[in-house]
Amino acid sequence: MTMERPTHRRATIRDVAARAGVATSTVSRSLSNPERVHRSPPLTTIASDLQLVGRTAVQLLLAIVSDPQRLPETVMLPTHLTIRFSTGPLG
Repeated sequence: MTMERPTHRRATIRDVAARAGVATSTVSRSLSNPERVHRSPPLTTIASDLQLVGRTAVQLLLAIVSDPQRLPETVMLPTHLTIRFSTGPLG
């Protein structure tokens, strides 16, 4: 039995740029000096407490396991919106 080498090729900077929808110079710059690359404008984000999400999911799962007839329930957890320069008023 002989082992054959895979026939796939390595990704080039052009491949990465095309996939990311950016210029090849942006990919080159980010690989050679990542500190120089910045996102413009800073993006608006929504954050949630991942530990709370996990704890809540486990509690719901355990409740379903203990009572298979239990009806589904909707749980609303708090989030935090950080508005940055990627959003703004219409008009």
